[in-house]
Amino acid sequence: VPVAPQKVGVLGFGSAPQALATGVQWVELPSQPTHFAHSLYALLRELDAKDFDAFYIEQLPTTPEWLAVADRLNRAAAAFES
Repeated sequence: VPVAPQKVGVLGFGSAPQALATGVQWVELPSQPTHFAHSLYALLRELDAKDFDAFYIEQLPTTPEWLAVADRLNRAAAAFES
């Protein structure tokens, strides 16, 4: 039986929801694709250094200006899955 993660990081757009579950840390993402792309790897390293059991990234917008960012994120995720 899989065990639910105890310490979770969430990269999300906007402010954290008022009620976060215990053990969940919200990190606000830049809302502009260029700013997000610039800080992506730093944010991933920050989460990795905090020794989370898991972390999640809110779905990126599907507009054309976000396509390159989504590609970069997919490549980063593939590196973590290895």
